[in-house]
Amino acid sequence: MGDSNKNIKRELNLAVKNALHAQEYINLALNTVEKNENKQLIQNTLNNINKSVDMTKTSFYGFKE
Repeated sequence: MGDSNKNIKRELNLAVKNALHAQEYINLALNTVEKNENKQLIQNTLNNINKSVDMTKTSFYGFKE
């Protein structure tokens, strides 16, 4: 694998880790929020983060060398 591909794979791996980290913190926020309208906003954010995690993992695991 060339240096460019190694860098891309490393960056994708970091993106997966960061997306999972964001997912963890949004879940914590969702568990502590009290107002229903705020809970819905955070739930919407979590839904988008979950999609992002899935898409980022797909890119990472599907990357061809």
